[in-house]
Amino acid sequence: MKIFAILGHPVSHSLSPKLHNAVFHEMGLEDRKYEFLDVTPEKLEDALEELRKGKYSGFSVTIPYKQEVMKYLEEVSDVARKVGAVNTILSQEDGTLWGDNTDYVGFAKSLEEAGIVYSRLSMDNGKAVDHRPSTALVLGSGGAAQAVIEVLHDRGYNVTVATRGKIGGKLSMINDQLSNGGNIDLLKDVERRIILKNYDELDPNEDYQLIVNTTPVGMEETKNVKRKTKNEGLILIDDDWYNPGRIYVDVIYMPKITPFLRRAQKVDAKIVTGDRMFLWQAVEQAKYFCEREEVRVEVMEQVLASLAS
Repeated sequence: MKIFAILGHPVSHSLSPKLHNAVFHEMGLEDRKYEFLDVTPEKLEDALEELRKGKYSGFSVTIPYKQEVMKYLEEVSDVARKVGAVNTILSQEDGTLWGDNTDYVGFAKSLEEAGIVYSRLSMDNGKAVDHRPSTALVLGSGGAAQAVIEVLHDRGYNVTVATRGKIGGKLSMINDQLSNGGNIDLLKDVERRIILKNYDELDPNEDYQLIVNTTPVGMEETKNVKRKTKNEGLILIDDDWYNPGRIYVDVIYMPKITPFLRRAQKVDAKIVTGDRMFLWQAVEQAKYFCEREEVRVEVMEQVLASLAS
């Protein structure tokens, strides 16, 4: 029996087991199952050792370990190295651990579905034209945010990242990526187009065309997700931040319509719900877990629809 699990703390709210077990069943893979693995920080290394020894075949990784797990892995994909976070881990035959980041594809596909496809370069009479980049504000700087930032950066956005931490010096998150093997030639471009700010430095009158919430603020209170801070909360409840000319995206998928998105709906702004990123990142994970080039996406769609809030 090949056992997979959602690794995080807490994880009881996750829909990943329902999605992956449904796919295993529909594809006739009865030798596989997917379960919860709620691990406190002091037990994280032990959990990865169990994966290494073969008790598990793979993990989906969620809050708060997407960055932390990287130091325990022997190999990571190019995407994971670029993002600086991992949400998928597989145990290889020799006992080594390999990580990937499917959040990148998941977020990119969610934007494409919504028609939000932006490229800094376009062609005009056969010549590349460099347009003024669109501007985006990303709330949060954790593992999910890393993938969101990379997707937006790759599509030509100028990105401001709101963080609770101290900002001094160079862009710490970018430097972390470089120390993990990132391309140092990109540093000048990254520094030019990604700005870190504390929440109290943000101005609702800035020309942000896209705002993405990657913090846990807005998750169901009954799921014991209590990470809300005063500063993070301000931007989500202050009416000055909402206008119909902006696009609002949340990576939270339960509830589907978060308080953040509900306020955006009230001003008739365009929104993108987190269930789309969740779906597409899970599809990419399922390909690994099922060892197939394609999986039954419609099965996952049906599960999400049946559980939609």
